[in-house]
Amino acid sequence: MSLGFVGLPGRCCLRPVGEHLPRISDIGRRILLKDILLQHSRELTVFQRSVHKRGFTEVLGHTIAELKRDRLSSDHLRQAADVSTGKHARLSAKLTELATIMDELAARMEGTIDRSHRSDGAARRAAR
Repeated sequence: MSLGFVGLPGRCCLRPVGEHLPRISDIGRRILLKDILLQHSRELTVFQRSVHKRGFTEVLGHTIAELKRDRLSSDHLRQAADVSTGKHARLSAKLTELATIMDELAARMEGTIDRSHRSDGAARRAAR
């Protein structure tokens, strides 16, 4: 198929942004999460016992995907952790560890498209 100067720009504009980036599946994300948890297992206090529990990475992956859909970043979690000290020290530690895991996951997934964000566009369209 040959495209002239008229067809080429139209064809380029039809291509979704980021189409050339590799996609990561739910299983791939869970493998990354498991590796992150194992790497940081000595630093973790709240999640330390859950690292080796079956299904924990799936729950953690869904939690992180939900936080991203709600546009809550690791910075938001750290700010909430700073506010919830004292009586809520365990909650503060959980939020801090979750923020650390989110940052590490984001760094490892740089250059990929996370399939858990597929519903993000649909949610924005539904909100209009």
